[in-house]
Amino acid sequence: MSFFLLCFLSSFSALVRFTYGANSGCGGVINLRTSSVNQGTTMRSLDADSDGHYEPNLNCQWLVAGRQGKNVRLRFTEFDVESAQNETGVFCWDYIEVRDGDGPYSPLIGRYCGNGSPPTVDTTRNFMWIKFFSDSTDNRVGFTASVSNVEPVCGSHEVINVSSTVPQTLVSPNFPRNYPPNVRCQWVLTAADRYQKIHVRFVDLSMEDSPRCGNDFIRLEDEDNRLPVSHGGENGSLVVSTTSSYTFRYRWRRVSMNMSFD
Repeated sequence: MSFFLLCFLSSFSALVRFTYGANSGCGGVINLRTSSVNQGTTMRSLDADSDGHYEPNLNCQWLVAGRQGKNVRLRFTEFDVESAQNETGVFCWDYIEVRDGDGPYSPLIGRYCGNGSPPTVDTTRNFMWIKFFSDSTDNRVGFTASVSNVEPVCGSHEVINVSSTVPQTLVSPNFPRNYPPNVRCQWVLTAADRYQKIHVRFVDLSMEDSPRCGNDFIRLEDEDNRLPVSHGGENGSLVVSTTSSYTFRYRWRRVSMNMSFD
């Protein structure tokens, strides 16, 4: 049961909240390391008193650990989480937060609320971090979801060494046809010599147009998150890393890239 403890000290007061934990079904580790591909494990919001609604003041955090070389898929089968809407948009009072990795600082996939099921999402590696937060009022039915191992449709779990005089090519799934929805891919490229630069040339690029690339996008991150040097070339956009290590994350429609290094 959740309860509150109010502590008074000589210089400040603090509000301490005790709530449900992993032993009650609120968070914990979901181990998929021995599960078969597409063999789902069910997770749901906590309804401790069986009244048909999730509990108030929850902060449940799950780490989903998949099989090596596989990605983790999250698919919602029931979803009703408190939200509010006005003329400026939708606000999530309660929410589910999903991240691509093993912790709260991993890249954000999405934060969801309302009564429409979010899209099925995949990670780019074999870890997914999920948080469910609820406030003290207006608790809804909540969610039921399935997590499973899936085969990667793109990207690489291994670092790609581009130390070759022959350019290497990365393509989106189904290229030259449209890529599937809700795809997240990641490649990590490196050159043998840390002083060498990695060149990326976009040969064919066709993606959904949205404000500030809020829907589909390509993100290129250099070592230590330094911004890459970028300029246009005669045969398409050319991006040059500042050092030999380069990380790519994609959520895309259609792209083909040739890569080589100096």
